[in-house]
Amino acid sequence: MEKIKFECSNCLYLVPKWLGHCIKCNSWNSFIETNSKYSKKSKTIKKIDLKNLSEVGNESIYRICTGIGELDRVLGGGIVQGSLTLIGGQPGVGKSTLLLEAAAKLVRLNENKRVLYISGEESEGQISLRAKRLNICEENIYLLNENDWEKIKLAIDQLRPIVFILDSIQTTVIKDMSASPGSVSQIKEITYEILNYCKDKKISSIIVGHITKDGSISGPKVLEHMVDTVLYFEGLGEHNHRILKSIKNRFGNTFEVGLFEMEEEGLIEISDTSKSFIKSTINGPGRTRTCILEGRRVLFLEIQALVNENKFSNPKRITQGIDNSRLSMLIAIIEKYAGISLINQDVYINVVGGFKVDNKEIDLAIVASILSSYFKITVEGEKVFLGEVGLSGEIRGASFLDSILKDLEILNYKDLVIGIENKDELRQKFNFKISALEKINDLKEKFFNL
Repeated sequence: MEKIKFECSNCLYLVPKWLGHCIKCNSWNSFIETNSKYSKKSKTIKKIDLKNLSEVGNESIYRICTGIGELDRVLGGGIVQGSLTLIGGQPGVGKSTLLLEAAAKLVRLNENKRVLYISGEESEGQISLRAKRLNICEENIYLLNENDWEKIKLAIDQLRPIVFILDSIQTTVIKDMSASPGSVSQIKEITYEILNYCKDKKISSIIVGHITKDGSISGPKVLEHMVDTVLYFEGLGEHNHRILKSIKNRFGNTFEVGLFEMEEEGLIEISDTSKSFIKSTINGPGRTRTCILEGRRVLFLEIQALVNENKFSNPKRITQGIDNSRLSMLIAIIEKYAGISLINQDVYINVVGGFKVDNKEIDLAIVASILSSYFKITVEGEKVFLGEVGLSGEIRGASFLDSILKDLEILNYKDLVIGIENKDELRQKFNFKISALEKINDLKEKFFNL
């Protein structure tokens, strides 16, 4: 006889009898009946076949090119056959648009192959309207509005698609389970079913996951451990730029980044970040250029500063794109080691493009922008400022500088302002005009000495 237990649908906590209140996660009326799948009298396994590592051959990986360069970059070269990919993002960021465009390009590149798009949230008519707006009219894309996994599995068997897209995992249910759609137990069981079924059939699958208030994918953390690849699709505030990040990838590099711009006709790939995020050709005081490394991608950014006299109240320190406490620290360093008093000055900092940057390598660019605005002196030429500023006023070298400088050389940037570390080594590797600085005061004297 099978042993009956009760499981919390919120945290999967097991108890021998029903409880109204879960003592682990404090949720109410969340326990559902579950039967033990294994009997104590199960057959004893006497022998397991083990393989020596040296005897195991390398398994070949077949990738399916999506036709979207930025998506293929993040995936490591394309979708691996039989893999399971999870993509999450805020509502309205463009997940469905990205997947619909990928489906269209997949069937264009792979003749006589089909893509199955399952939606539990939108009807076929709503998806068709989006497809028309994106000028997608491919015949080999099949749509189905369904949330029952058994019917979805039947559709996959019937169509045998090259890629199967499920939007979203939270709306899909197994009817035999008494848990509600989107519950922890439903999500866990459905993902397990998709994982085994699609790998057995060698069908690549992409599932969409909802996002919680704190920005993580809704459901148990085990969901991210079960899948092969985890992608996050993010917007940049009110801007139309989109970033696709790889958080986990069993078949490629993690923390890779793809860049897009949302337009009326759909998502446009961004290949040259120096033109996309530094669009203005107007130069003036308070503007400097820098770059950061996201994954293996170099992103060019413009830092703007406005220093304005405050005659009436406490000075303001307002930032967009960087931490406010970081600005306060840099202002204190400027006052102590550059001999400038900003106690009666409002200081505003903006990272153009809507980026939120945690990299300390942009410190030098922020300081240069503040000094430029304070002295009302324009930084001439297309100088790129790279370096971390220490509490004693020293300018330290940037991390992964070789990778950054390779892209700078390709994009024909020749004027670089960095910390004094590795100066000679860089001159041997790259043909740059290098201004190597040791202290904050060196920056002031070289570029802003009146």
